[in-house]
Amino acid sequence: MNLSYKVDFGGGNTIEWLYDAAGIKLRKTVKENSVVRYTQDYVGGIEYRDSEVEAIYIFVKYARKLNIIIKLVVFVLLCYLCLMFLWHTTV
Repeated sequence: MNLSYKVDFGGGNTIEWLYDAAGIKLRKTVKENSVVRYTQDYVGGIEYRDSEVEAIYIFVKYARKLNIIIKLVVFVLLCYLCLMFLWHTTV
């Protein structure tokens, strides 16, 4: 069961989104003057615009996790450097 959501700007200008039953976006259709301007399909992290690959978002989840790990490593290194500085200045 696919669900659609349509915004009408008047004059035949619309944007329509199509979602599956789980709420995952499948397609966006943009019309100007009732003529399809372009169609954007969303399939497993890949966006197709008029049947051509426009964007790939497969590694976004991994990049976010990597960003957190990098911040943690930088924090630990800064703590280590501060402790080493304090140890050397007190000896």
